[in-house]
Amino acid sequence: MMLAGVLSTKNLLSRRPFIFSNHQFTRYLLAALPPHWLTLDKSCKLLNLLSTQHPNLTFSLVRIISSALRTMASNYVVPPNASPAHRSFAEFVNSWNALDLDAITATMDDEKFMWSILPTSMKIPPLSKAQAVAYLKDHILATLDSFAFRVLTFTEPNSSTVISHVQSEGVSKRGNVLKNEYLIVLNFVPSKVEGELPKISTYWEFTDSKALTEFLAAEAKARAAAAK
Repeated sequence: MMLAGVLSTKNLLSRRPFIFSNHQFTRYLLAALPPHWLTLDKSCKLLNLLSTQHPNLTFSLVRIISSALRTMASNYVVPPNASPAHRSFAEFVNSWNALDLDAITATMDDEKFMWSILPTSMKIPPLSKAQAVAYLKDHILATLDSFAFRVLTFTEPNSSTVISHVQSEGVSKRGNVLKNEYLIVLNFVPSKVEGELPKISTYWEFTDSKALTEFLAAEAKARAAAAK
């Protein structure tokens, strides 16, 4: 497929109309951006700029940039002396960054896992592991094309609890940008399998409900436009 667009981003691309293939654009984008731009945060800012200032850009172009964002999302790495809970937290973060359903659910305890999405005004009931798997599959993974957590702070008040302030950035399959912020509280229990890291028993997620509501509204608008 060939894509056409007119971009006016300073120092990135010329103001003249141009035609490029998917592969050519990806190569051009990565070559044109200086090294300090090759971060998830700044690439999302570029994506926001393109999608808002140039709405004529096709959704396929957004998918190309989304693909580039996935390659830029680095894993969360723990220090060598990290506790089992801290290492479990890293597995949790990295599995979300990969949008790997099996890896995400592998961090959950089979019997005790409960995911609470707050504030309660969002009226999302707590999810058991089975419900969480269905929610991830039918809503999260069906919607997002790329996603990455960025850990801002990490505290470990005891050996079975971690608290973290994180931000997330992602792109939906319809080309909408999702940027959110969370306070995450994870409680762990020992794994029933010897040698495995602790499993998550309770997952409290305090989210930016305004950002989430705006993203969902944009998704609904895109669905409606596609149905016409």
